[in-house]
Amino acid sequence: MPAIRKIKAKRIAADIRLRLTDFELMAKYELTLDDLDQVMRILVEAGALRRPEVRERTTFFDDPANRSQTRRFPRTQLRVPLQIQDVSDSYNAGLIIDLSLGGFRARFIRRTAGDESLFLIHSDGALEPSTIFLRATCVWAREDLQEAGFKLLFPTAANLAKIQRLIDFFGFPDAGFSRNL
Repeated sequence: MPAIRKIKAKRIAADIRLRLTDFELMAKYELTLDDLDQVMRILVEAGALRRPEVRERTTFFDDPANRSQTRRFPRTQLRVPLQIQDVSDSYNAGLIIDLSLGGFRARFIRRTAGDESLFLIHSDGALEPSTIFLRATCVWAREDLQEAGFKLLFPTAANLAKIQRLIDFFGFPDAGFSRNL
């Protein structure tokens, strides 16, 4: 009987979202192809991954043209979390850990799905310091992880330009692009 070992769901889900190939995942976690299929199924059943995230992992998933299936706007994980604050409650502050032109994921912001808020994002370390006011609605919240996902509501063109600059400056490079060069 093969030895059973534990793999942290959060860790492998993050690697999948960082676009590691099946072969990279199998090498990193010492899995067979059948094991990887089983892990993907378990992650979907547990809610750690969404079915579209697994379905888009075709032979050609490294091609950026194939990445529009699960998200309207690509999510960018940030090297440096950005400070965010609820304008109506100065004690409700946290960190943005990933960002897109459609929304963001934040830690330590206390919200429940459906809540709408006006947020202040201030970035000191960027090429040009900026302050952005964004109205967003909470799409999901995980109290156990102290995380919540937000969808931007009616962002202005100026704010979208500022967000894009933050993504370009603070975002990790796309892991899939380096394999295609």
